[in-house]
Amino acid sequence: MNRNKGFTLIEMMVTVGIVAILTSIALPSYKNYVIRGHMTDAFNVLASYRISMEQSFQNNNTYGAAPTCAVTVPTTDSYFAFSCLSSGVGYSAAATGQNSMHGYAFSVNDAGVQATTAYVGASTLQTNCWMTNTTGC
Repeated sequence: MNRNKGFTLIEMMVTVGIVAILTSIALPSYKNYVIRGHMTDAFNVLASYRISMEQSFQNNNTYGAAPTCAVTVPTTDSYFAFSCLSSGVGYSAAATGQNSMHGYAFSVNDAGVQATTAYVGASTLQTNCWMTNTTGC
């Protein structure tokens, strides 16, 4: 008896279907994971910048001459552009998303208030924390 070796077309189609289903589940989760990772980088830069601004205020009794902040704004990376505005007695630093992070923006001010000013897919924004998902902080 001579037996054929290999796969039938139906077996291949079932395998392709299973792979497609797994991919449709895994890709959105991976995309969200990558986005949260980029957000964490922005949070770290803003928190570090806030510390630098507070140290500068302790040394000079000012946050800078309006509208320029006393501490140089962090270098913009490929995911976020960083900016700072000062009134001399206060400041507001912001991270605004660009490229794949377009639509996300976070800020921190001299009072330590961390705000989410833009977040893709969120129905409401948080003015007292940095959001890490569409439902809140």
